[in-house]
Amino acid sequence: MPKVNAIVEARMGSKRLPGKTLMPIMGRPAIELLLERLTYAKRIDDIIVATTTNPEDNEIERFCVDRGYKCFRGDSEDVLNRVYSAAVKHDTDVIVEVTGDCPLLDPWLIDECVVLFLNSDYDYLSNFIEQSYPPGVDVQIFTFKVLEEMNRLAKAQKFREHVTLYVLKNPDKYKMYNVKAPREFFYPDWHLELDEAKDYELIKKIYGALYKDNPAFTTGDIIRLLKSNPGWLKINEDVKRSWENVRKEEIV
Repeated sequence: MPKVNAIVEARMGSKRLPGKTLMPIMGRPAIELLLERLTYAKRIDDIIVATTTNPEDNEIERFCVDRGYKCFRGDSEDVLNRVYSAAVKHDTDVIVEVTGDCPLLDPWLIDECVVLFLNSDYDYLSNFIEQSYPPGVDVQIFTFKVLEEMNRLAKAQKFREHVTLYVLKNPDKYKMYNVKAPREFFYPDWHLELDEAKDYELIKKIYGALYKDNPAFTTGDIIRLLKSNPGWLKINEDVKRSWENVRKEEIV
């Protein structure tokens, strides 16, 4: 069986919410909760945190060492090469790419997507080529062969900064598949990612309501909670998302 590794891009130097990777939620660093959720995914063989060589990210490396997670450090601007080098070091066949701003990712959704990918001949699979799930439960899966090719061929800085942009800008070259949310999960305008302070406030409320009774709560649990507390959605509804321009660039 191919070795499926989750590679988590994480750094302290966020411009919009500095230090968000280690900001406390339920008294624990945000990345610790993200990584814990990844451990519930049965189809992931290993988890690697890919951070930068910048001095401020020494904290992330120390966290990984203390908690027993694998950590790889690479260039802060060349994210593509950082992910590629982490994949090489840890003998990866299939990459589940994870960004550090998704502490509400869904391990069960990841497992479903990995099974679908492994039983197909797709080069790339995600659930946001056409956004249907709430942003923040993003899944991207691709083969090492595709990652190696991207790292070799993608020269422009925008491709080095956004790992899968080269694939998404070459739909005739790669076989891609978009996982569409079922109707009960179709909330593409609900934002569950950790991007700004208002997102942090919402995510803390979600964890406070769900984590104690079920640390492995699902996207369905989150949706039911927010439908029962519609006012919570107003907390971050006015946040402008810088990544939306990147997504538009990806699919144009």
